[in-house]
Amino acid sequence: MKVGEDMLNCIKVTIENNPFAGGIEINAEANGTKPSTVTSIKIRRKEAAGSSWMPITTIDVEDKENIGFAMLDITSKSNDKYSYIIDVMAGNNIYETQTFSNIECNFDGLFIGDAKNQFLAVGSCETSIKRITKVEYVSTLSGRTPYRISNSDLNYTTGKSSGYFFELDLNNRPMPDYNHKYSNEVIDFLTNGTTKILKTGDGQVWCVSIDGVVELPFHDYYIGANNISFDWTEIGDLIPYGVVMFNE
Repeated sequence: MKVGEDMLNCIKVTIENNPFAGGIEINAEANGTKPSTVTSIKIRRKEAAGSSWMPITTIDVEDKENIGFAMLDITSKSNDKYSYIIDVMAGNNIYETQTFSNIECNFDGLFIGDAKNQFLAVGSCETSIKRITKVEYVSTLSGRTPYRISNSDLNYTTGKSSGYFFELDLNNRPMPDYNHKYSNEVIDFLTNGTTKILKTGDGQVWCVSIDGVVELPFHDYYIGANNISFDWTEIGDLIPYGVVMFNE
């Protein structure tokens, strides 16, 4: 894991992997200098080995006395490295800029989330997938084998994932799930009908919809040891940039 840190004139920016959240965190705090001309902060990202910079978010600066923000880049893939550019803007002009290179995303487990809610399973995580395409076969009287016909672009993934989802304390240690409160929060999220990002610790990622049934076998002895499992279907291409969660 590599941590990027730099102190610009008006903000101090830190970019680092958070293995307990399943993504790369970008944090900024005021640095004392409060230029009245600063209007926004733009953030761009690219894969470290790539060449194309793409915008992921723009933060409007309303309180120039307290410029700061915290966010989690939930589209970063485990085992991949990224570079970021922070542009402090004065209108349409760049007031100052800084590049952070080779920040590696790395986590163990199973991430499921969207721009508002994120959950990370940290134990007994499993994911199995199937690739779905459209193929038909036509038999002829003279042929020993049928002809393969595939004139559709249909090509998507379905899968089944499972894992132990625990709420973490301030020291990132799993807490007992009394009355299955946290497990039910995970289930409520899985069944709310929104499009979600699913990521695995080995670097796979999909844009998915959760299928109809979510299973939760309660463990009678170990409190909170509830292995939640769910089926899912890939429903679109992952948006490579722009899906960023702001921490309140």
